[in-house]
Amino acid sequence: MPLAGRWFAENGLWSVAAAILAVLRIDHAKDSNGDRIEVKPEFSTGVVIHPEPFHCSFEVVNTTREAHIRAMMNSK
Repeated sequence: MPLAGRWFAENGLWSVAAAILAVLRIDHAKDSNGDRIEVKPEFSTGVVIHPEPFHCSFEVVNTTREAHIRAMMNSK
């Protein structure tokens, strides 16, 4: 029997991803000269395979949306 919580969790993840993409530009990290640092796709080995950590940059593209997201996160 499927659990209803699964659908709530999945929808929550999509909502968070959409909110992040609406506020932030995710791009390559830059070195001390301002040149892009290329990402080399590397993955862990073993039973669970996942991407290894890599450097990137986050830039706010919409300060109004940022304020709304911060307000939502702080309201409990």
